[in-house]
Amino acid sequence: MPETIRADAYLIRHAATGQVLHMSGNESRVTCEPRDENSPNAREKQTWWIEPIPEHEVGEKDDALYTITNIAYEQSFDAQQLAKQKGNIKMYKSHGAPWQLWKIVRITDRKDGEFYQILSLSCGLAIDKVTQAKGAPVHFWEPCTENSNQVWELVIPICSIPVGWHHIKNVATGHILKHTYPSSPVRLGPQTFNTVSSNHYQTWGTQWAIIQGHEYSGNTSQWTFEIRNRLSGGYLRCVHEPSQQLGPFAGKGVNAWQTTPDCSKLWTFDLDGRKKWKIVDEATGCLLAEDPQTGTPVCCSKGPDRWKSWCFVPVADLDAEVKQEKNNAPPNYMA
Repeated sequence: MPETIRADAYLIRHAATGQVLHMSGNESRVTCEPRDENSPNAREKQTWWIEPIPEHEVGEKDDALYTITNIAYEQSFDAQQLAKQKGNIKMYKSHGAPWQLWKIVRITDRKDGEFYQILSLSCGLAIDKVTQAKGAPVHFWEPCTENSNQVWELVIPICSIPVGWHHIKNVATGHILKHTYPSSPVRLGPQTFNTVSSNHYQTWGTQWAIIQGHEYSGNTSQWTFEIRNRLSGGYLRCVHEPSQQLGPFAGKGVNAWQTTPDCSKLWTFDLDGRKKWKIVDEATGCLLAEDPQTGTPVCCSKGPDRWKSWCFVPVADLDAEVKQEKNNAPPNYMA
């Protein structure tokens, strides 16, 4: 099997300048900017989820193909309109069509690090910085490994609040948050060890991203966050009446936050004495917890106990436990 890049959250850093790819949501365009993980306008906009498509998990000869998706907006690199013509990178909602698939090719003659070219499957063009100036749009260009504008590094971001897709697991029970449909309630259930990795659609209901919420929430603190489910696109929110159970925000993606700002849909995070996460409703200060009687998620008082503590388990770490069997058999999860 050819070497593949494991599914994870990455910065895509330009080797020559150290700038990173940055998505501007209002214009759906990609530029190169200095890295600033503490800025609300940069944290997830500069973070990209790169994962191989499932069909290449059991292949032996072909190069792996990848999707490259922005964490903040869930839009992917898209080359549909290029048709072998040079132009700016386009971003569209992820759908897995051939023009959203990419080859990430290691530049083998570079011995001073791990460097890559990123090539479109559909048109064969490479992602190119074009100019050394910061803030300029990133283009597609004819591939050339000697062109420093086309040389990129994949860097794991260092952030106090984790980025990428995670399981949110209760410390007391080991149960994880799950969601299946925008109008259905969020539930808790046992963590099952999948026989396939996180790029398979059937695993997405237990995957959540923590998204900086400052630009959608008016004048609230920049350290407030949305919690979004990968399968449904729903945002975790606290419903205080009548049952205090949790449900998704059934809006139309990120744009709904601009037209329906509501602080009860934002969360902050603290560490408890055991260095586990407390997930705090920003509007009330109440903690996300698992009700020990019903096993359902609730938002309750601030008093600390293990029912109110959570772990964020990166799905990339779970993928690392998927063992590839011989004879092209499907991967087997090794608990």
